[in-house]
Amino acid sequence: MKKSIYFFLALAAMVLSASCNKETVVSQEFDPNAISYKALAYNSTKAGAVDNSNLSNAGTVYISAIKLNDDKYYFTNNQILGADLDASTANHGQTSYYWPAYKLGFFAANAPLTVTQEVNNEETVDLTPSIDNFEVPRTAFNAPNELMVAMEAQHRDDASTVQLNLHHALAKLTIAAVESLDSYTVSVAGVQLGGFYSKGTFTFPEYNTNNGSSDTAWEGLVSASYGDQQVNNLNNRWSGQNTILQYGYLNLNNEALSGSALTGTAANIMGNNYFYIIPQAVTKTTNASGNVPEKTDHYIDILVNVRNAAGVQIYPSSSDANKFAVARVYIPAGQAFEAGKSYTITLNFNSGIGVSESGQSLYNAASADQSNTLTNFVKAVSPEFPNDEYILGQAIGYTVTTNGWIDVNSPSVSVYPQP
Repeated sequence: MKKSIYFFLALAAMVLSASCNKETVVSQEFDPNAISYKALAYNSTKAGAVDNSNLSNAGTVYISAIKLNDDKYYFTNNQILGADLDASTANHGQTSYYWPAYKLGFFAANAPLTVTQEVNNEETVDLTPSIDNFEVPRTAFNAPNELMVAMEAQHRDDASTVQLNLHHALAKLTIAAVESLDSYTVSVAGVQLGGFYSKGTFTFPEYNTNNGSSDTAWEGLVSASYGDQQVNNLNNRWSGQNTILQYGYLNLNNEALSGSALTGTAANIMGNNYFYIIPQAVTKTTNASGNVPEKTDHYIDILVNVRNAAGVQIYPSSSDANKFAVARVYIPAGQAFEAGKSYTITLNFNSGIGVSESGQSLYNAASADQSNTLTNFVKAVSPEFPNDEYILGQAIGYTVTTNGWIDVNSPSVSVYPQP
């Protein structure tokens, strides 16, 4: 009889203990349900390289979360593989984390996040994770390789899943050209950008640690909390931009440049390709006089061969009739390249051929400096074409068209006046 009583007492204690443990998990600290995520591409890539039907092209997404009640990290760099990204199906990531009783702030990107959690056993927490030393591709291509970022603040009671609204943190740049000069033929074999920063550190905006819902420092990155209200605040999040490198596209045939004649219809001189650009602005301006153009810190080098209607070689010189040389266009000061926007710079050969410039290193996918191996590239122009002076007539016309990341029907246009 005593054994039976002891057995039932022990069984009751086990049930009570299990019940208390479950109650503790639910009401005091953790929700029994794991945190889940859905991904959404806020603005699609042209040609659908990354959109809500092709989220896998974004690659692995890394997620870190801070505890908004005590300013500490809850977890860092939980991963969702690109193949598992979905706009409609929830995913826990490779590691399951459970909802705490307090609100969380989520940071996400398709690149690993740099975070500081503890130094010398003293908690030194950086609530603004970063993506350090990110370098954009320096070649022109048409492929999904964007940097995409998202932020969201959420409590376990707000929604069943966390909506990661991925925004483009880079700008996209296309170079087009059109030729409307009378009695001249302009062939183009490549393009190179100069003065652009290609490496930098992206730092996320800070969350409102008071759990408020109106922190304008990051509202442009969230989705569920702000609905359709979008504020582009990604342009001033870049620092450490101290690496200026060339970006390039060369139309090659074996080890020679292959040119295409421009027409009266503007066309992308890189085929269907474009450049990715870290958000930045053209700032430096030097006013010059005479036939020397205004100089800035950003420029475009076009590899051209120019002849007149009779077939007489104009640029480069007659001794280099079948070769290509650099014609430079300085991008006007004040031009900005902002995150999440697609820019098309159209160069119009309507009043001149631009500025003569000795060829520097030419960057493309094969080599950072291929100028020494190209059989028909003029690295040093002849004395009749001094550097930084107009080759023929005046500057090349310059027009900028700004769209969203995907083409829209009514773009805004700014035009640089002709000299």
